Amino acid sequence: MVRVTFGGPVKVLWQSFNGSEEITIDDREILQKFDDCVYSHGEGENKSPVELSQYLQDGRDTEHLYLLGIRGGILRYEYRQSEHRLWILTEYKSPRKLSEEEFQSLYLFTRSQWYDGAGENFAGELADRNEGIAPLGHPESVYLFEDD
Repeated sequence: MVRVTFGGPVKVLWQSFNGSEEITIDDREILQKFDDCVYSHGEGENKSPVELSQYLQDGRDTEHLYLLGIRGGILRYEYRQSEHRLWILTEYKSPRKLSEEEFQSLYLFTRSQWYDGAGENFAGELADRNEGIAPLGHPESVYLFEDD
């Protein structure tokens, strides 16, 4: 299996209820609060990570990735002590190394999830639980990590 991870540093913001004000948060203790937060469904013992790969089969331009056997797509935040930054990461597993076209399709799918899907939903849920403070659901810049 080949692990493909897209990720990058994210801003953490406090936003007023009506969205008219926002403040960038860089306090280490607050940033660490979001370390290893995983986008999940359910509660308690029934809580499980959402696998974004299940949505690959919904699109004509991504269905081939699902049929190839790409699974996972777990979205999570990770605090990187050395950078004093919070990162968003989305990790998939593929049965083989992806072609450039497949990689590009998976990247565009992931990016759309960050900006207008799971990432935004997750950020909203976190803001509701943390008095308006939450990481953005998308990175400032994107990096790829691939290993087998």
